Amino acid sequence: MTRSHVGSPRTVPPEPINAPCDRELIEVRTEHKTRDLRGRSLVGLLMVVVILGALSATAVLGLRSMTGSSGSDGGVLANASAAANVGNRVSGGASPGVGAMEASIACKATADAARSASNVYFTNSGGKYPLKWSDLTTGTSPIYKLSANVAINAMNPKELDGPGWKLIISGGATIAPTFTCR
Repeated sequence: MTRSHVGSPRTVPPEPINAPCDRELIEVRTEHKTRDLRGRSLVGLLMVVVILGALSATAVLGLRSMTGSSGSDGGVLANASAAANVGNRVSGGASPGVGAMEASIACKATADAARSASNVYFTNSGGKYPLKWSDLTTGTSPIYKLSANVAINAMNPKELDGPGWKLIISGGATIAPTFTCR
């Protein structure tokens, strides 16, 4: 084959038939990639197994704390009592003149703890919610512990009286109770 250049013709030799082609180089590169991908997928699989193991261990510990089978006293019951203690500490020792803000916070914290306790009561009583405060606070192991400055109203067993606030339980039995601060 000849090409004409300015001046004189120049010949370009044809490619040899048995010369290595790009296809062989591609196969070699593909073989290395396959080995690399196998190594990567094994590492990825190990990572997935480790992550799933950690998640399942967390789930088991969470379930144990909810069912109270962790060997310690409590579970959800301890969490409800802890929430009640927080509510009681917020309202602890305060007088009605302290201010509406602190009383409101104490009442809301107590209501949150009472919601948790009512769910525990529902589970323990075979599907019934508490109707009055004494359902949560009496028995051999009360679900909800009242602090010294909080009491059930003697005239209205659905009313809990705290320093500067009142918490009323309504509903119950087959309907989840609601808790209203006043």
